[in-house]
Amino acid sequence: MTYYIAGNRGLVGKHYMELYPNARGGNTSTTDYSHYLSTWTHMVADIKPTHVVINAATVGGLQEDLDRSFELLMRNLDIQNNLFKACAEMGVQRVLLQGSTCSYPEHGPQPFMEQQLMDGKPYDGYMTTALPKLVGMYQCRASNEKRGTRWRTAICTNMFGPGDRTGEHAHVIGALSKRLVELFRND
Repeated sequence: MTYYIAGNRGLVGKHYMELYPNARGGNTSTTDYSHYLSTWTHMVADIKPTHVVINAATVGGLQEDLDRSFELLMRNLDIQNNLFKACAEMGVQRVLLQGSTCSYPEHGPQPFMEQQLMDGKPYDGYMTTALPKLVGMYQCRASNEKRGTRWRTAICTNMFGPGDRTGEHAHVIGALSKRLVELFRND
């Protein structure tokens, strides 16, 4: 088995790299996943993987999603589509797409259940994250039905910790953690 981790240095991807120490990978700083030829060349030149984990995306927090909605939506769809296309052309049978809780409807019972994913519109502010992930989930299902692959989507909730983004375009927990560290440091 040969693993390729797309998005190998972020909050989730770096842990996959620890879990599979022989894995190869790339991230949006080292690999141009927004162009198909670059994506395919990197994956083939690096290795011909049997298993691919897709974490690669341009992510931020709510404010970045609001500030750069068009750019983020287009970029994340390009990244995901190019990775899926490269996996399909290489005959990769096992793909794991990192999903997002942003894909769940804005209104609905908690805790979320998988069958709720298409029961309503996601929160407007998170559409740039939600829509590519929902499209990706259906791309996985379509590949499985038409090509007999074992492509899956995993939606992990409440992810935060070392390696999370901080600063202006961060998720809430990362932003609050940074703020608390700064307050205590200056006290």
